Amino acid sequence: MMIITAGVLTKIYPLFLLPFLDKRWKNVTRNIAIFITSLLLVYLITYFIWGPSFLVAFGKANGREPTLFSIMMFFYGDFFPFKGLGNFLISLNKLLVLGTVFYLFKRFQNGKLEQHTAFLAGFTAVLMFYKAGQQQFYLSYFAIFAAWVLIEFRKELPNKKAFLSVIILGAWMMLMAGIVYPLTGYMSAEFEWIRHIIGLPTFILLCISFKYLLFPDASRHIIGKTLA
Repeated sequence: MMIITAGVLTKIYPLFLLPFLDKRWKNVTRNIAIFITSLLLVYLITYFIWGPSFLVAFGKANGREPTLFSIMMFFYGDFFPFKGLGNFLISLNKLLVLGTVFYLFKRFQNGKLEQHTAFLAGFTAVLMFYKAGQQQFYLSYFAIFAAWVLIEFRKELPNKKAFLSVIILGAWMMLMAGIVYPLTGYMSAEFEWIRHIIGLPTFILLCISFKYLLFPDASRHIIGKTLA
């Protein structure tokens, strides 16, 4: 809980993982209460030390344009022809994240999703729809993926399709963020067009990973039940 709270103090992403700490609603509300109390305490101390100036960052975050690997950047860019629709979808980015995370929580609560998979799928949902898509956010994602692998591959029939799909996503990120991004002057000048389209293939890869995390091959479950 305190790790997630500390994470939210630097970036909002960890906030969406809060529901997956416990599937019992009573404990979820308790975790939320602890989270809000801890957050307010830190902000109160910050206010007494630096005054209201720290609130400026919240205004900038809400007003900034979509970035790099987000599908919302593709909707915002020059290659998406339906600007009205694009702006509408961008305005819904937080609702799309919240709705997807709520759906995941209900599956987790009903026992259809294990906790380690719920964490990874929740972060995948955030990266799918949130308008801030800087490459550094994927560092936390792949750290959670590493933990998921350690837990998942203890099972007799691990979800190999989800594993491979996230590995492919990682290779894509290494190629684009680690090689293409610096070699093209950070995708600027004559290479700025890459910024406008890179969110689309990234979104597709995230969707594939999301699908296999939630709905692995049905035959895997049938075999698992037979062996059990």
